Amino acid sequence: MQVGLDAMKLTIDNMRAGTLASEVAKKTHGFIREQGYGHTILYGPAHGCGQMECEFPFLETSSKYTLEENMVFMIDVFLAEKDMGFRWEDGVIIRSGAPEELSSYKRQLNILEVK
Repeated sequence: MQVGLDAMKLTIDNMRAGTLASEVAKKTHGFIREQGYGHTILYGPAHGCGQMECEFPFLETSSKYTLEENMVFMIDVFLAEKDMGFRWEDGVIIRSGAPEELSSYKRQLNILEVK
């Protein structure tokens, strides 16, 4: 779960106006592979946001478009294997600098101990 959270943060950090979408996806997927979880990648780390749950434009390693200011994306890091998986998802608006995050909710792992 921490690798997925770190991949989400990395994706957000790399999304800037003027950046090739494929470069962002390649960096995120490269990070996940370096951590030993490449086999859990289901799809690119972000997708458009509008009327459907998951829609164009998709941020994939094969994407051929450049991120533009005011584009809206859902960062969607979904890693899974066999019968288990998890997903981190949150919205951003592309800016020339750091993207504008649409949620102020803290992204963190909370480990609960049962006694």
